[in-house]
Amino acid sequence: MLTVVQRVDAPPPYDGTRAESSGAPSAAAPSPPPLSPPPRPLPVFRPTTKQCVNYLSLFSRNDAISGTYLVDPLLSASPFEGIFACRDKRKAHKRDRSIERDHARHLRDAFGTIPNVDEKDPARRCEVNAALRSRNGAINIDLAIADSGTGRIVNGQETTVCGRVMLSSRHGRINVNLFEVQLGRAVDLDVSTRSGSITVFLPPTFNGAIALHTRNGSRGVHFLPAFAERACVVRSSERDLLVAVSSPERPANPPSQYGAPSAGTDYCVIRTRHGKITIGLSGVDIAPVLMRTGGLMGQFEALVEAGHKQLETMIEAGTKAIETALIGRLEAGGVASARPAPYAPRGGL
Repeated sequence: MLTVVQRVDAPPPYDGTRAESSGAPSAAAPSPPPLSPPPRPLPVFRPTTKQCVNYLSLFSRNDAISGTYLVDPLLSASPFEGIFACRDKRKAHKRDRSIERDHARHLRDAFGTIPNVDEKDPARRCEVNAALRSRNGAINIDLAIADSGTGRIVNGQETTVCGRVMLSSRHGRINVNLFEVQLGRAVDLDVSTRSGSITVFLPPTFNGAIALHTRNGSRGVHFLPAFAERACVVRSSERDLLVAVSSPERPANPPSQYGAPSAGTDYCVIRTRHGKITIGLSGVDIAPVLMRTGGLMGQFEALVEAGHKQLETMIEAGTKAIETALIGRLEAGGVASARPAPYAPRGGL
């Protein structure tokens, strides 16, 4: 309910007709200035305030997604729940299950299992606390795994709670700055694109494994200086890299003793087909100048990404056209074979 408060000592409103002289003809009152159009609402993909969220799901076809997101995995409900809630509950449930399946598949491909989840128990799902996805738009966000006062008590025991965040774009770039993972929290970060480049900044307290997948192999992966000092390649192949990162407070295990991520540790999965991967430490490393200013190399990368996008679109369109033509020929052949041949007598009448 909106309450309007009016000052008692305020002067009465101006009345043009009473102020006019009674003896002289009154001139036409000037028309009021045209009303300016109401300001356009800000896009829902750019929050203006920093608030803790949980179970957040954003999807955009062509618009970019940006902003700062503080994810608390123990938060019961998200402040954005009323804004981003889907009217069709079945559609929302199907969408969430699709996100969970994709994330679980990425983890199995990277580590052979889903860390901190008992896959034999169907009740324990790989719940994603925040999913930001775009088809053609870019994703440029600041991220933190936060404790908004919910603590770290789960089932009566004090434990480290993992916050799962999934970022994906088909053709757009992804720039994510994970600037903090607060005490009592761990991060499970999943970043993937098809043809866009990926830049990830991790907090200096990051302690765990990073699985990288790209068709360009090690040539498509670039470690910034501060991150390179703390990174150790555990396993490498033509398209995959497994990197162990240790914080100064908690040294990592030797590569020979390294297995799947254990409970309470951080882990990250970064996947791209044709894009490049750049990783650094938040607040320490600085993104390359060409990447920040959009120099010649940045324009060249954007041109290559656009070429990949157009090529994939042409291939998809050509495949659909071939399928349509084959189906049409098969249907025409089936009708012709099913139709009886016309009667043609051998002799004349």
